[in-house]
Amino acid sequence: METAVRNARRRASFRLPGYLLDKLKSEAESSNLSLNSMVEKTLLGAMYYEPNEVTLEAMRECQSGTELPIVDTSSYDAFVNSILDGDEDD
Repeated sequence: METAVRNARRRASFRLPGYLLDKLKSEAESSNLSLNSMVEKTLLGAMYYEPNEVTLEAMRECQSGTELPIVDTSSYDAFVNSILDGDEDD
């Protein structure tokens, strides 16, 4: 019984910018969902998303302020070589 009470849906009202509401409606339609389901899905994803350890480490690396090697994106080969050259320094 406790789960049923906890999961009971309750009415809520929010004011959203028009562009955001339009985007939610568009995404809901293209996903064949109701607007309510799209909002619920989006909020659940935002509230309960927990990044994996690799992502957390990458986030910590970005926040650390450590200078990272420059990646050459002028071509695919240059990109791969700049990544491989950066690994040799470790």
